[in-house]
Amino acid sequence: MIVVKDPRHNQSLLNWSILHRLEHSFLHQIRSFLVFGDRGTEVLIITVNDFIYTFGENKWPSLPLGHRDRIERPEEIVELRKQKIIDIVYGQRHVMARTEVGEIYSWGDNRFGQLGNNTFFESLKPILVGNHIQSLACGSYHTLALTITGQVFAWGRNNYGQIGIGSNHDQLIPVKVSALDNENIRLVKCGSSHSFALTDNGKLYAWGGNSFGQLGLGNCIHQTMPTIVKFSVDVPVKSVACGEYHTLILMITGEIYSCGRNDQWQLGCTQISSSEGSLVPVRISCQDRFESIASHFATNFSAAISTSGYCYVWGDCIQPGEQQQQQFTSTDIVERSSPIREPRQTPLISMAEAFVHYCRKRVTPFLFDLAYEERIRMRTVGSRLVERLRQSFNDPATSDLEFIIDGQSIYVHQWFLQLSSTYLDRMLSGEWMETISTNENDSKNVNDNGKIRKKIQLRTYSYEVFYAYFRYLYTDILEFPETTSSSEQTLIELLDLANCYLDLELKQKCINMMRHNLCVANCCDYYQLAIRYQLVDFEKEIIIYAYSKIFEICRSVGFKSMSGDLCKALLVAISEMA
Repeated sequence: MIVVKDPRHNQSLLNWSILHRLEHSFLHQIRSFLVFGDRGTEVLIITVNDFIYTFGENKWPSLPLGHRDRIERPEEIVELRKQKIIDIVYGQRHVMARTEVGEIYSWGDNRFGQLGNNTFFESLKPILVGNHIQSLACGSYHTLALTITGQVFAWGRNNYGQIGIGSNHDQLIPVKVSALDNENIRLVKCGSSHSFALTDNGKLYAWGGNSFGQLGLGNCIHQTMPTIVKFSVDVPVKSVACGEYHTLILMITGEIYSCGRNDQWQLGCTQISSSEGSLVPVRISCQDRFESIASHFATNFSAAISTSGYCYVWGDCIQPGEQQQQQFTSTDIVERSSPIREPRQTPLISMAEAFVHYCRKRVTPFLFDLAYEERIRMRTVGSRLVERLRQSFNDPATSDLEFIIDGQSIYVHQWFLQLSSTYLDRMLSGEWMETISTNENDSKNVNDNGKIRKKIQLRTYSYEVFYAYFRYLYTDILEFPETTSSSEQTLIELLDLANCYLDLELKQKCINMMRHNLCVANCCDYYQLAIRYQLVDFEKEIIIYAYSKIFEICRSVGFKSMSGDLCKALLVAISEMA
């Protein structure tokens, strides 16, 4: 196999100081890795050839090499050779690995049965303990497994009911959480001693330790059975992340709710006392919306990635100066800086970067896949560029082109318009340029970059139509100015512009909006448009709607204002349907 040497590959890896021990030739063989242990002192590595290597302190039997000795250089885990391991998760002292075909292996400490091998004996080698598994989650001393059929199994420590089977007895083998049998579960997560399961329709179930209200059930009572979490809004849950004694909940709207302990401001809500926390999910106040969240079962640290591609952190965070000091000590002797009380935007791109730069434990919260990380990085950079582009619309400070319509100005960028539309490229390279009027002595015609801003008068459509069109090009969102007197008429004009400018995507967006707005008052107007622009499918939908509202349509103003030929055509089409 040929390995492409990308300098960004090494850069991502070398964020983790423990990986500095590796030779460059080995770094280029890494596909994914996991940094774990008390302070990120152990490493598991999956190479591009599906070999599994490990090294580190090995204080506990967390490195499955058959001994407890410290490992200075990577050694292969022979038992997992060519098993195609695709995910690895870990608890306080135990590790679980999942293969491509759904088999799971476990090793490490087993005082509470957390390995699921029907004993209390630790294992220094990987042991096969299950199959048909699609995802895993580990708490401090318990494990959850989600099968490919959407069922949940659990095992390990159960002193707080974190197994979810109605008792407090530790479990040495995987036991089905039968209370969830009637649900199709798509996600399982663990805190230190609490557990969550998320259904495919966005319902969230919680059970286990609840000393600080981390289950979000409105009380501090431990739960031995899955209990549904209720919210103040009727919105499906998208994801959940668990800290040691707190929980983050991401809704499909992009809002984050949190509950549980707040002594390090890990909830991200300044309106909640740090001494009391919250027993119910409370929305985190932030202008941005989010697409992913993360925490760690042994930390008070919280992180999230926004839809615009920025990483936010809050809670117990390492500050830059403190981070450098801690690189040279294995104990927490450095004076801690104050926690971050609410989500703080950082320049970071990925969740893994958030943990390496801000999390006190300096671990990876999940298996860090380099190819996936690069895809996320590219998408995030793209998201940031798109957001900046959206913000630049109608900005006189950066624009080099000013359209004047009905005495009102719209500020845009010539290069972007020419790139966005073949029609605009032709017009801005030809006849529109002939209408330019600029005065180099007028300071209002110079943007912040010192460039002369060109002016063009437009008269073919109204200001509202052009504003909606140019805003659509910058944001891909079809909205009209708040000052628009008649959005119906503006939409009709915008459809005509889309047809004239040969913009098929905008034309379809206009038709979709008309479909949504279709009613008795505009039915006949839309029918005329469908005939004029030969919108066959839309015409059929209008006829179906008119058939169901025939009496109201015939009494409407639009029907009375249509020409006789169109009235006849509509009635004939309705009669043929009848």
